[in-house]
Amino acid sequence: MVHHNPIAAGGTASGLTDTEQLMAVIRPRKHVKAYFFGHTHKWSVKRDDSGIHLINLPPVGYVFEAGQPSGWVRADILTNGARLELRCLDHAHKAHGQVMGLKWRAA
Repeated sequence: MVHHNPIAAGGTASGLTDTEQLMAVIRPRKHVKAYFFGHTHKWSVKRDDSGIHLINLPPVGYVFEAGQPSGWVRADILTNGARLELRCLDHAHKAHGQVMGLKWRAA
């Protein structure tokens, strides 16, 4: 888990400036399954081409973009993946209780 978000090659967004160098190190290491980060105050779960899950955790306080949830994620780590459940501070938020099932890439 890190603080800064990865930046796409050639991207100009604020985040981890040496993203490509870090990814070059972790992509071939099949025991690396996920990259958890924050910084952007935006909840999202994606997967890069190598199969590493990119989990952008929600803010627990200030939301930068209207409609984005604030809260935390309950993570159950399993042998073959993970179960992530979004727990919003505002239980009326449409994403409250959202569950994402992740399947780990093969070792």
